[in-house]
Amino acid sequence: MTERHNNSFEIDDDLDGVDDFTNDNNPFETVRNSKITNNNISSDRIENDSDFDIEVPKVLDPEPISNIPPLLYDQVRVDEQDQNDELPPGFLNYYSKYFQLSDQEFKRRLYNAARFTKSEEIIPDSESNNDNNSNKQTDLYAAIWVTASVIMVQFFTNNLFNLILNDIAQGIKSTTNIDRKDVYSNLLHSIWLFFGYTFIVPFISYQILKKDENTKFKSTIDLISVYGYSNLNWIPILFAENVLSKFGASLYVLIIKWVFFPFGLFKSALYLFYATQNNNNSTSRFPLSVIIILSIHVLFSSLMMFILFY
Repeated sequence: MTERHNNSFEIDDDLDGVDDFTNDNNPFETVRNSKITNNNISSDRIENDSDFDIEVPKVLDPEPISNIPPLLYDQVRVDEQDQNDELPPGFLNYYSKYFQLSDQEFKRRLYNAARFTKSEEIIPDSESNNDNNSNKQTDLYAAIWVTASVIMVQFFTNNLFNLILNDIAQGIKSTTNIDRKDVYSNLLHSIWLFFGYTFIVPFISYQILKKDENTKFKSTIDLISVYGYSNLNWIPILFAENVLSKFGASLYVLIIKWVFFPFGLFKSALYLFYATQNNNNSTSRFPLSVIIILSIHVLFSSLMMFILFY
């Protein structure tokens, strides 16, 4: 009865399908059983086979590092580059030589720019940048960093005193749109005034000075370096002017402000005069080129004073 019942469910549709393999062995069961059998055989071989003796190598104690001799390296000879060899052509390679200045030499030039007496070596020479004499090398540190320091003093001093007097002392929050407009407008004016004066005016001054037969300047970069160091004298002046601006616009404040301004004008003009005057000129009168350069400097100083503080 059971066979007759099973045969009733065996339907052959004359097609290849799953029903054609119902009476075959399961291949997955065969693989699983073969793996178990192989594992049992291999384990029996390991337990019963005494012919194979496995010797485990002994691990030696490491030798102290202090007893290990240093490795011998072949000494590599590095050919020294000729100091007169120039770098390959390129914008960065060309101007990199104007930033190869030692700290001592940079401090010495800053001191020469701040002193009232004339220095013997005040004129840089761009042609000596390939030589070993660093005292005469032209640099652009002052043209960039000293000028940027002047602008930052003008910007941060103004904001610092606004913070101390208004926010801290009086408790007034000065963050209105008018205050922000004035602050950043003053910053933009400082940028184009000082960087324009430092990098554009030397081109005009060089055209004037090169007509002088005894001029010491051999390129515009020499003059840019001199103008950069002359900006150092404006740092204390701008600091004092910003402090005085916070005390109102009374007559006494205006008088003190106009006392500080000529001092900065005179000190920076004195440095330019020492740098541009002709020592080989035997006459006592000023060369016309120096007079024109100093006149441009007075014009710039007056323009800076009115734009930034009035």
